[in-house]
Amino acid sequence: MDDIIENMYEYFIGATCEVYTTEKNEWIYFGTIQKYDTVSKELDIYTRAEDNLRTAGLIYYTPVKLLVHGKKLHNQIVVLYGHVLRCAEDYLGIELNNIITHEENRGSFRVKTNVETKVQLVLETNRLGGILSLSDMMDCQLFDISLSGIGFSSDQNFRIGDSVIFPNLRLETSLHPYELRCTIQRKESRQDITKPHIYGAVFRNMTENQEDMLCRDIFMIQAKQMKRN
Repeated sequence: MDDIIENMYEYFIGATCEVYTTEKNEWIYFGTIQKYDTVSKELDIYTRAEDNLRTAGLIYYTPVKLLVHGKKLHNQIVVLYGHVLRCAEDYLGIELNNIITHEENRGSFRVKTNVETKVQLVLETNRLGGILSLSDMMDCQLFDISLSGIGFSSDQNFRIGDSVIFPNLRLETSLHPYELRCTIQRKESRQDITKPHIYGAVFRNMTENQEDMLCRDIFMIQAKQMKRN
């Protein structure tokens, strides 16, 4: 395991991860990997205290697993196994004892969901792309989401290349709603006019904080779906 960790050390640092109990698959922590000590085999995870809901009461040496995602990992899925050594509101120390990695395609980090939300068409922008005017809010149904885009259905007849805003998108695991701007990239029109159109859209101008929180939500949704299955 040490050889794998050392070879991938540069990819882990700065990566976000979800921490779950091994026994019941309960989510207990979300943060960023900032350090690994090859001698003690301790992995240090830091976060903002307000991003975590239940760190208090963790028992020393509780078996845990970490689902790791980082931009440098690309299509590689990494799961780390270990035990809790130290715990605070903004810090978690894990002693690692095993690692599992495997290749997945880009779609593996896409999760199915079923969320009713609102969408607005961007009507006018300035020279820098800033939004000047929007359409009224329209109903839509979100059916999947990934770190790069979103799949949704709507009765509205959008065109490929249209810019849209999801002004108050809240996933089932969201701590806070998102405001996400997207470009329509794919469209599946229905011959039956009673059925909604199907759209695929890619995110535009996401902030680092939005990416981190979306990563957290996707991990949590994946964990819940794995537990149900």
